Amino acid sequence: MSALELDDVHVRLGDTDVLHAITATHDERTIAVIGENGSGKSTLARLIGGLATATSGRIRVLGLDPAREAAQLRQRLAVIFANPDAQIIMPTVAEDVAFSLRSAGLPRGEKTQRVQEALERFGLSDLADRSAHDLSGGQKQLLALCGAFVRSPELGIADEPTAYLDARNARRVADHLFADGAHRLLLVTHDLELARRCETAILVQDGTIARTGAPAENHRRLRAGAAMLTLYRPGNGPWHRLPAGLKILVLMAIVPGICFLPVSWVSALIMAALCLAVYAVPGVGMRVLGRQLVAIRWIILVTAAGQLIFLGPEEALANTARVTAAVAISGLLALTTPVSDLMDALERALAPLARVGIDPQRAALVLAITLNTLPVLAGLARDVREAQRARGGRRSLRHFAMPFLVVALKHADSLGDALAARGVR
Repeated sequence: MSALELDDVHVRLGDTDVLHAITATHDERTIAVIGENGSGKSTLARLIGGLATATSGRIRVLGLDPAREAAQLRQRLAVIFANPDAQIIMPTVAEDVAFSLRSAGLPRGEKTQRVQEALERFGLSDLADRSAHDLSGGQKQLLALCGAFVRSPELGIADEPTAYLDARNARRVADHLFADGAHRLLLVTHDLELARRCETAILVQDGTIARTGAPAENHRRLRAGAAMLTLYRPGNGPWHRLPAGLKILVLMAIVPGICFLPVSWVSALIMAALCLAVYAVPGVGMRVLGRQLVAIRWIILVTAAGQLIFLGPEEALANTARVTAAVAISGLLALTTPVSDLMDALERALAPLARVGIDPQRAALVLAITLNTLPVLAGLARDVREAQRARGGRRSLRHFAMPFLVVALKHADSLGDALAARGVR
């Protein structure tokens, strides 16, 4: 049985036939898919990777049906997108690589060793604790490759992996794609020089396969966040050293207690003192608290204004102090605890709920995605503001909200693909 079999495959999106009459059988280790923009080559790659569904026809990838056996197939292949931001899921470099192994059921020691080996292989060891969103474009693409290949997939599908990179980083990424002969590679690219490194090439034109053969014969060469939202900051202070489970218990005790303090000037002062005390501990610092409060200033101001109008100054101060303290102390948990540790602690805490049908691992995954989505959304908001300024747009909430909503929804769609590409159902 060949690794890739397609028999009269059609893909129709709305009123458009994106792919039609696709028939091919390939068992080569490295295959290039080339063609002009809009020819359908990326859709073909997504189809093979199980990220798109055929309207009709028969597909087998590594002997599996991508539509009916998607879960099994995703454990055996990895997908790398052109834009690495679309598939970075966890806050730090090491955590993002480790995320790919969460469903593998490996012992902690073996998982740690595999992550370290993968980081070393891709030259990312010195960046292990860095925020993934602070990396350069080339480093992010290397991280995407590292997260994909740490699982040792049988097939790697790379969709324009060098499109956004300069020549030096493009060579580094390409060398990693071809370096390990243990996996098969399906490479979507405009770059004929890169395609030449493959054993065969598929030329896609107007939604169908126009030609298959040696790459040289087929085609000519045809492209974050605010302070609180940067989350985990490596350190060796007292808060960093506390186990994640204990910190969660402390948080669960303090935050409800804050909510039930009596409304008074004294309680407001107590909550302010509490925030100052927890952030004064070495390893965090008062400057971090200040940046956190700047990040949530609109929450504070809106809360204070509403309370002042309807409840009076004393209740306004106390309730605003409650919100500020609760958010700041919750932020402390995220700042001093790797998300992977939080996920493990949450899984253990929620384990008894599995008896009533709640999946602890899925709940922990939701937490991780929520935490890591915050810096991404902050970056999207910054990009929208900069784009509006570049075009002479007005700086108002009304003109900002709709473009931001559009890019946020687009990111949510990309996040779904990223989870699927990392083998998460």
